Amino acid sequence: MDVRTKKRGAKICIKFYVYEGENNLLDYVYSRGKSVYYQKVLRQQLPVDSDYFTPRGYIRFVPSIVSQHKYDFIWINELDYAYLALKFLKYPIHVILDVVDIRSKLRLVQKNIAPFVGLKFDYTSNLKREIEVRKKFDTNINF
Repeated sequence: MDVRTKKRGAKICIKFYVYEGENNLLDYVYSRGKSVYYQKVLRQQLPVDSDYFTPRGYIRFVPSIVSQHKYDFIWINELDYAYLALKFLKYPIHVILDVVDIRSKLRLVQKNIAPFVGLKFDYTSNLKREIEVRKKFDTNINF
């Protein structure tokens, strides 16, 4: 994120935080290691509620922000990040999950696209897991 974008965000929000660990080699190795384990060792797609794209630094970043400040809302816009907010559901914070699609359906479609060809994917069990995660949130927005 460039400086100009950060300044615009700071004008709109009272508290504006940006995680800047994108170029962290340890974060990259950690998050991609999960993909290698599932795809090469288990020969299956990652579970739909996997934190594959979530770097370790980000996993620590989110709780540190929430625990230091009082918030009325947390807005999560990716099912892959939903588990980060689940632990905050016990606080008086309204948690919104905003996802564009049914992730299980997207992964079912990916079965026939490289590099997912030949990897196992259990649509039914992953859809059940996705529904369980979604039910835990106060509000679900789906397009």
